[in-house]
Amino acid sequence: MADPILKFEPEQSKDSENVTLEGVISTFAKELVIAICGPVGSAIHYVAERLEQQLNDVYDYDASTIKLSDFIKKHRRNKKTPLPEDKYEKTCLLIQEGDHLRGMHGASILAELAIGEICIKRNTASEGGSGKEHLQPKRFCHIIDSIKNDSELNLLRAVYSNLLVTVGVFSHKDERVKNLRASGMPDEKIYELIDLDSGEELKSGQSVKDTFPKCDFFLNCEGENTNIIDDKIERLLNIVTGSKITTPTAGERSMYHAYCAGLSSACLSRQVGAAVTDADGNLLSVGWNDVPRYDGGLYTAEHDPDNRCMNLEGGKCFNDTEKRNLVKEIVQALGDIIPAPQKAEAEKVLGKSRVKQLLEFSRSVHAEMYAILNAGAEHYGGKIQGGQIYVTTYPCHNCARHIIAAGIHEVFYIEPYPKSLALHLHGDAITEDVNCQTKVRIVPFEGVGPAMFERFFKYPESGRKNKDGKMISIPSRDATFTSNFSIWSLPQLESKIVTDLKEKSLISATDE
Repeated sequence: MADPILKFEPEQSKDSENVTLEGVISTFAKELVIAICGPVGSAIHYVAERLEQQLNDVYDYDASTIKLSDFIKKHRRNKKTPLPEDKYEKTCLLIQEGDHLRGMHGASILAELAIGEICIKRNTASEGGSGKEHLQPKRFCHIIDSIKNDSELNLLRAVYSNLLVTVGVFSHKDERVKNLRASGMPDEKIYELIDLDSGEELKSGQSVKDTFPKCDFFLNCEGENTNIIDDKIERLLNIVTGSKITTPTAGERSMYHAYCAGLSSACLSRQVGAAVTDADGNLLSVGWNDVPRYDGGLYTAEHDPDNRCMNLEGGKCFNDTEKRNLVKEIVQALGDIIPAPQKAEAEKVLGKSRVKQLLEFSRSVHAEMYAILNAGAEHYGGKIQGGQIYVTTYPCHNCARHIIAAGIHEVFYIEPYPKSLALHLHGDAITEDVNCQTKVRIVPFEGVGPAMFERFFKYPESGRKNKDGKMISIPSRDATFTSNFSIWSLPQLESKIVTDLKEKSLISATDE
C-alpha cells in the first residue's frame, strides 16, 4: 500500500501563469468530518448511525464511523484479557484505559489515531493516481464517535478547519439514567459513571462537560421518538450541505443575539451574553456583563474615561482581590487557633474552598440582569412576563432570583456554570424539568450554535435563484458540504500526525 503521507507538487503551467481563482476553488475539499460529543447515556451511537446512513443513502457520500473506543480496545494494556460482560465495569475500564493512553501519549491521542485512519482511507481510495489526480476532492464523510476532551476537539479543528462540524448530543440527566438503567446497570453505579464521564480529575482525562459547550450544533434526543431525532438530523444535514434553504429558528436567532451581546464585555473573568424575548419569541433586549457607569448603562469603548477593571490599578479583578483579602481576614480573625507557621498554608486551603466561588465582589452587572433592566416591564408594557431568556452561560444564583422576579418562564443556556447555586437556593421556583409548568425551566439550548450562525445561514455566494428568477434546486445526491479549505493542504497537516503515531508505534505497516 502506498505511503499514507501524501505529497503533491502542483504542476507549473507552460506560460508560468499564476494559479487562477477557479483553479484554487476546484481544489476545495468536499470531505466532511463530523465529531460527536455527549455525556454517557445519550443517544450518541444512534445519531452516528443515522448520520452515516443518511449521508450514504440520501447524499451519496462515502460515509463511515470511526469509534474512538475501538482505539482504546486495540491499544489497552491487557489485550489478552476479555473485556468485562458487565456494562458498568466495561465502560469504567474503557474510560480508565483511555486516560492511560492519554497519559502516555498526550490528551489528543485518540483524535490523532482518528486522523491517521482518515488519512489512510483517503490514500487507499487514491491508489494508482499521481500528482493532481492523487488529490482530487472526494465525497467522503468521517463520523467520529465520540470526542471527550478539549485537546481532541482542538486538534481536529487545527487539522480540518471548516471541514469539521461538531455535534453535541444530549438529553436530560433523568433520561440518561433511564437509558443506562435499561441496560441492567444499578442506580448507584449509574450515578458514579455519570460523574466519572462528566469530568475526571486527571488533566489529560476526559471532560465532556468542558468540551460539549464548544460544539457547533446541539441535538436534544429527549424521549423515545426516533422519528423526531431523525427529523433533527435531516435538518442538520440540510444546513450543512445546503441541499435545502433552511432558516434559523427563533431560539437560534435569540441565542445568536445573546452571543453577539456577550462580545461587548471586557470582564476579566468571562464574557457572557443574554437576550430576553417575549412569550412569542420576539426579541425585547440584550445584555452583557460589564461595569455600570453613572447616569445608567455600562461602560463601553465610547466612554472617556473608561473605568472598567482592565483600565484600573493595572487591570485587576476586584472580585479576586476582595476574596484574597477575605481569606486573610478570616485567618487573622482566628488568631492563635492557627499557629503562625501554618497561617500561610491555611490561606491556601481557604482560597480553594467555597470562598473561591463568591461572586458578590465583582463590579460587573451580570448579563441577565442587564438584559432584564433593558427589557423593563414599564417600558415594554409587561411583555417580559411569561417570556424567555437566552444566556450563553448557565445563570448564577444571583441572576436566578432576578429572572424569577421578572416573571420569565424559560432559560436556555449553552455553557454550564458549576458555581451556580440556582437550583439549591431557589428549588421552589426553578427546575431543570422541561415538562414542569409551575416553575422557571432552565434547559440546554438546541440547534445551531451561535459561533456557526453566520456560516450556516448566510446567503450563498452562488445565489439562490437562476437568471430566470427561479429558485435553484440542488438534488440531495449532488449537494456538497461547502468549504474553502483546499484538499491539497490536508496531506501536509495529516503527515505530522501520522509520523508521530509511527514514532509512538501506534501505527504499523499492517495498519497502512
